[in-house]
Amino acid sequence: MTDSANALVAKGSQVWLKTDEGQQIELHPLWLRERASSENCLDPQNFQRLYDPNTIPSSLTVTEASISDHKTLTVKFSDGCLSRFSIKDILYEHKGSLSAPNSGVEPTCWNTSLSELPKQDYPDKTSKSDLSWLKLLEALKKFGFVIVENAPRTPQATVEFAESIGPIKTTNFGKIFDVLEKPNSEKEDLAYTNQALSPHTDNPYRFPAPGTQILHALENECEGGLSTLVDGFAVAKKLQQEHPDDYEILCKTKVRFIFVSKDSILENRFPLIKANQKGEPERIHFSSRVDYAPLLSKGQLDRFYKARSLFFELLNSEEYNLRFKLESGSILVMNNHRVLHGRTAYKPHASKVRHLRGCYIDNDDIDGRLRVLTMKLLQKNASLLYPGSN
Repeated sequence: MTDSANALVAKGSQVWLKTDEGQQIELHPLWLRERASSENCLDPQNFQRLYDPNTIPSSLTVTEASISDHKTLTVKFSDGCLSRFSIKDILYEHKGSLSAPNSGVEPTCWNTSLSELPKQDYPDKTSKSDLSWLKLLEALKKFGFVIVENAPRTPQATVEFAESIGPIKTTNFGKIFDVLEKPNSEKEDLAYTNQALSPHTDNPYRFPAPGTQILHALENECEGGLSTLVDGFAVAKKLQQEHPDDYEILCKTKVRFIFVSKDSILENRFPLIKANQKGEPERIHFSSRVDYAPLLSKGQLDRFYKARSLFFELLNSEEYNLRFKLESGSILVMNNHRVLHGRTAYKPHASKVRHLRGCYIDNDDIDGRLRVLTMKLLQKNASLLYPGSN
């Protein structure tokens, strides 16, 4: 389907658009009316309706309809309302697409052959800042992670950076958490030890799990402590292609994840791989320290454990397990629904410590920020924020 229409057919309460490909799209009068963008219908600043669409009479009809320049549909309704609609926006909705612009960046799967890590300098506060943020968020969407270099090595910089993207999500670890070795830390979380951590996603026991994690390296001069990242989508797709039965088991078997502390017990059940309607991986839940298989028959559990072990082996393989040093003053931003992270063991020293400062942001806030920047920098018409507006 193209973004233009050749003809319009109107008859009483029925309106059709006819596309270049000959497909007819029926437009219900109420569907059009609740998208009316005249000044007495929508607030021009927030695009919220100034009325309740449930009060529109069900008997509403279209009295006049016309198309100009294959771009604009003008409609007059039986209640006297006159409004113009973008045909492009109508076709967006027909396709099930979002109306506000996005960057057009699609996720790109990767493994350890990734030739160059996605890196960017810390965004400045000049007129070029919006472009810097756009590139940063586009890289995050494409690879599932991005490394921001030359950030201030101050605790407050973690908060300032995160809140430049979106609101910080408070979890059982607080608004901000410090990842470093602490006395008796194994009683709180293994992240607060110097032990190696295998690839995992954070907070799989929460619904939903935090979307994006930020780790700011205030100091990282110790021996060891390499960061590890794995593209969970790439591994899941390999399973899907080469071991479809194992992939299906991991998509269908709901695993119990649980977190226990003196203040909180968090528990939920998710498949290790959540697939979308097309069967493609959409979300990864994986944390070997806090997961428990369901009580199934021996045959079912034999198949599940085989599939889970294969998934674990691939996540930790040289083909997929990417290792690098997160230098002091760098910030690692990663999609917690896609990228698994971990670390190698390390040896702290009085003058050489490993101190990362972290927090979480929901993915919808990040997507919203990306879409606003895209619209702003590509100078999209503000009407695209609202389907059918001018």
